[in-house]
Amino acid sequence: MLQLPENPVVAIVGATGAVGREMLAILEQRAFPISKLRLFASPRSVGTRIPFRGESIACEALEHGMPSGVDLVLFSAGKGISKEWAPKFRDAGALVVDNSSAFRADPACPLVVPEVNPHALAAIDLPAIIANPNCSTIIALVAVTPLHRAIDMGQIEGGFIQGMGWLTTEELVWDAQGRLRTHAPSTYKIPTIGDTPAHFHISLWHEPNREDNVGGSKAVGEPPFMLALSVLEALRDAVAQARSRSDSRTQPVQLNAPATPQRVLEALQ
Repeated sequence: MLQLPENPVVAIVGATGAVGREMLAILEQRAFPISKLRLFASPRSVGTRIPFRGESIACEALEHGMPSGVDLVLFSAGKGISKEWAPKFRDAGALVVDNSSAFRADPACPLVVPEVNPHALAAIDLPAIIANPNCSTIIALVAVTPLHRAIDMGQIEGGFIQGMGWLTTEELVWDAQGRLRTHAPSTYKIPTIGDTPAHFHISLWHEPNREDNVGGSKAVGEPPFMLALSVLEALRDAVAQARSRSDSRTQPVQLNAPATPQRVLEALQ
């Protein structure tokens, strides 16, 4: 069972980045109980002081032996740093929450979105590493999960267009101390359909996905880990394999939940 101390020692790895600063802002906004806060950053940012609850905390470098004495670590410094340092913090007794792709496919690390599958945390004990999915997957699942639970309609098709608003139509709010205060539509100008350029051309990527992903796609491969669809996907694969042995059909297997014996039989025919 996950049980942190009443006032844990908290660390943020990647504290000077946009996500790290947002983590700091949320900890402060929610008055998260902390006995001590440690901030880690890249070598060029070591010594940078970041304000938090009326104090100014200097960023440290990740060095050999540093993980001891920390209860909760929030990682947002990229896959390489997470792969190297998250297990060290875990082995030193900490609960690690990783924001990279490093552990998304690791069966020992639950893939969690609090609004979707908080129950996944009940199956693990401290110390541990908790992963979270790709940002677009999180956004989609928070919206779709209630619909999935209410009416299972099978497959959902969609897509994400990223990058158009960065440094153009998105507007972030910073306070006088340099802290990111954007946290809701009230402080964030969300790109809308009116921000779409007059000439907007899209072409599909015809090469293999070069990014880290699960099952060939972040948005397709990660949700089953959180929606308990892994058994259903395994049944689909088994049906597809059985059909490939009996005929040359290549069309996708139509097998929706609940995968009753009757539906499995129909999918095989």
